[in-house]
Amino acid sequence: MLQGGQIKILSDGDIEQIHLSALSILWRTGVEVREEQAFEVLRKAGCPTSGKTIRIPSHLVEEAIRTSPKTFTLYGRDPSFKVRLEGRRVYYEPMIGRLNILDLETGLRRRTTLDDVANLIRVADALEHYTLLHSGAIMPHIEGVPDPVAHVHGYLTSVKNSSKVIKGVV
Repeated sequence: MLQGGQIKILSDGDIEQIHLSALSILWRTGVEVREEQAFEVLRKAGCPTSGKTIRIPSHLVEEAIRTSPKTFTLYGRDPSFKVRLEGRRVYYEPMIGRLNILDLETGLRRRTTLDDVANLIRVADALEHYTLLHSGAIMPHIEGVPDPVAHVHGYLTSVKNSSKVIKGVV
């Protein structure tokens, strides 16, 4: 973790324009919400619906931003590994998910397997300066795993093979 330091690619005006554009898209176009519980929460909050598409008014987005915690802590399976997300703290994480990998035995490029994900996570787990790891959950294809559930298997394999904080999507 580094304290301070910041790369500022966008100006404050650029950030504000992106924010306003996002609010416009959420209201005018809406977003498809497939998870029933999330759909119901938004519908009950007064968001207009059409099929599975929900339009979210800007005041709800602004309220969510205003009332969300400004800091929070992520924990690994081993509680001594924790990442406090706040202010200007910077964390680096190795990226584990790769579509293809160089096979160390054959020297040939091939599709990544769950064993590869496990091995990559174990290597990253052993690196003392990483508290936060990115899971194999971002992988759309893992050899031998059906595509619709590849990200779930990648995430599970990552969690099973590290005690550190695992960041990813499921």
